[in-house]
Amino acid sequence: MKTSNLAHSREPVERRAHFFFRKMKIVFLLAFIIVSVTAYEAYCPKRYTWRCVRAINECCSDHHCDRGQFCCHENCGNTCQFTTSFPTDGRKVIHSRLNWIETFQTFTEKERSRIERKMKILFLLAFMIAVGSAQVGFCPERSEIVCVRSITKCCSDADCLGGQFCCQENCGNTCHYPALFPTDGQKVVFDASCRIDPF
Repeated sequence: MKTSNLAHSREPVERRAHFFFRKMKIVFLLAFIIVSVTAYEAYCPKRYTWRCVRAINECCSDHHCDRGQFCCHENCGNTCQFTTSFPTDGRKVIHSRLNWIETFQTFTEKERSRIERKMKILFLLAFMIAVGSAQVGFCPERSEIVCVRSITKCCSDADCLGGQFCCQENCGNTCHYPALFPTDGQKVVFDASCRIDPF
């Protein structure tokens, strides 16, 4: 009985510590991203005066250019150009949704998929920070597989890696990446008597 009570009292403390370190990892990751993409003191080069038949946007923000280049506005559209250390009449592109859509449509299917995946991850991280929790989401839908033997692979979220949830399945408790929308999946409620089956 004493061992069971000790496990009950220790588990919330361990989970809080686990969530705290996950939050710190996310904060440090976001700080690294902010420092990496922060623009240095530089300017777009002098603008060309020629006229164009058709404007083509090669970029819509500095993120689309190589390191050391700015996305600058030209008469022929937005282009990536190497920066200068002194002010000119050149203008940096102010990010707009219209420019983004126009540029996004020129990407290949593989590039679009990669960009969409990164945007989903960033939005998920921002949502996690906003609600103050390192783990946000729901267990995915339960599979309808009929199992011969039930196997317990986790007893709580602390037993899972990479932000996964410990979810109840027909075949036992397993780790799953969270879904962003509610499903019929159920998270495992911590039980001190739970034991992970050896593989």
